[in-house]
Amino acid sequence: TLLYEYISDAADKLEYEGSFMFDEYPDREVVLKFIGDIYARALPSIPSGDQPNSYLYELIAVMTINELIHRRMRKREF
Repeated sequence: TLLYEYISDAADKLEYEGSFMFDEYPDREVVLKFIGDIYARALPSIPSGDQPNSYLYELIAVMTINELIHRRMRKREF
């Protein structure tokens, strides 16, 4: 989906040694800023029609956290 492409592209940029994504305990504020950046980038491309995007941020947050966890687990296996 379109949201996953935004999230995947942003996560691809974090796959380097020393990235907060691979910290044992990632800083909450940094993760929230990362999610907010993805939200701001994705918002203009999401048609809202008459409905407000009240759950869009939460959806992006859940999908982003899932992607970060998946990539951390994948790195740990190798």
